[in-house]
Amino acid sequence: MQNFKRPKIMKGATRKIKLQCGTMYLIVNRTESGEIKEVFVRMGKGGSCFQVTTGVVTFLLTRMLRKGISVEELADCLSGFRCGNADEEYKSCMDAIGRELLKEHRGE
Repeated sequence: MQNFKRPKIMKGATRKIKLQCGTMYLIVNRTESGEIKEVFVRMGKGGSCFQVTTGVVTFLLTRMLRKGISVEELADCLSGFRCGNADEEYKSCMDAIGRELLKEHRGE
């Protein structure tokens, strides 16, 4: 596994994702060579259970990306989870994170 030293500035993209339970913003930051090394999510009010849960998930995603685990593997782990607020496009917030992260990786 590789170590990653974060540069002072990283370029990123923010994806606006419409879900049945609200609008999620997925922030993905890349190195100069284009590798995804950071993931953040913003949705809901600060301090909410959702914000804490997605904060932990994206913290772990970032740590794993920095250790060299592939975006494909991480996206596969998140994709497919279903919750009661599922809509037609996404099965859950975690499914949306996984699928949109993979799209960002592929440049879609």
